[in-house]
Amino acid sequence: MSLTIAMVRPFKGGLIIKFEDIEDRSTAEIFRGRTLLISASEAQPLDAGEYFIHDLIDLEVRDEAGTVLGRVRDVYPMGWTHMLGITVGAKELMIPFNRETVSQVDLESGFIVIAPTPGLLDL
Repeated sequence: MSLTIAMVRPFKGGLIIKFEDIEDRSTAEIFRGRTLLISASEAQPLDAGEYFIHDLIDLEVRDEAGTVLGRVRDVYPMGWTHMLGITVGAKELMIPFNRETVSQVDLESGFIVIAPTPGLLDL
C-alpha cells in the first residue's frame, strides 16, 4: 500500500503522521503502532559515521588484532546509544555502538572492528 505523508510531528517517543490518503480516525487507527517503510532510494543521505541498522546486521565483528569475534545478529536502540547483539559461539554479547568501542565499519568488505574495554567480552 502506498500512502502520501501530509504532516509529521514528534509524540511520546514516536511520531504522529497524517496521510493525505486517510480522511477519518477509524481508518487511521488501523495503522497505529505499525512500522512505516520507504524504499532505499527515497531515504535521506546519511552523514559520515551514520549507518542504516539493516546494513549492520550480519557484519563480521573483529577486534583490532583482526581476530574474528562473531557476527552482528541484532541492533538494539537504547536511549543513549545502540547496542550490537553479537553472536559469539552459543552466546550473545551486547557491544555499545559508539566511537569509543567501534573503531571501524566497512560495509563494503562486511566487517566491524571493535576496541573492547577490559572485561567487555568476558560477560
